Amino acid sequence: MPTRISSREEVARRAHEPYLERGGQDGHDLEDRLRAEAKRMRARGQNVAG
Repeated sequence: MPTRISSREEVARRAHEPYLERGGQDGHDLEDRLRAEAKRMRARGQNVAG
């Protein structure tokens, strides 16, 4: 049976990707989280401002 990933886990995973791409450079956690949340919402067909 497939495991369902929570929204929080999905956003955390998506936010971690740019962190790794920057080579682990700190200081962008809020920006990464907000972008990840917006991507998640767009993927689900929800309206996102900006």
